[in-house]
Amino acid sequence: MSLRRDPSVVHTSRMATKPPLILIVDDNPDQLRILSEMLRSAGYDVASPNGGETGLRKAKTLNPDLVLTDLAMPYMSGVQLIERLRADADTADLPIIAVTAYAWHPIAQAASSAGADSVLSKPYTRAKLVEEIELRLGTKR
Repeated sequence: MSLRRDPSVVHTSRMATKPPLILIVDDNPDQLRILSEMLRSAGYDVASPNGGETGLRKAKTLNPDLVLTDLAMPYMSGVQLIERLRADADTADLPIIAVTAYAWHPIAQAASSAGADSVLSKPYTRAKLVEEIELRLGTKR
């Protein structure tokens, strides 16, 4: 489900010289591993902090090209992470894709209200994930 940002406005931090860096934020180590492998095999650089608080710190220090966040996390939810990223001038324009098993749940609506560029429902295919990332980065391989 596509939400707010205009995909023609591209956040470019390092894409001109290196593969795009995708910051994957999730509290589930298995999900982090699966998504990391999936995106590396698609040619992306990946950083995968565990949880929202660590993800927020990494977003500020690593300058990723896109954030992919789960919504249901303890301590700092994906919605809270999105709100904090949007409130910070250094990360406000980062493309953010939220992933959730609760596509029609209020948490998915909260993610879009908080500023997620899109919400991707689990389960999804590698092709769908890469397509959504390419749309948000303004790239096509």
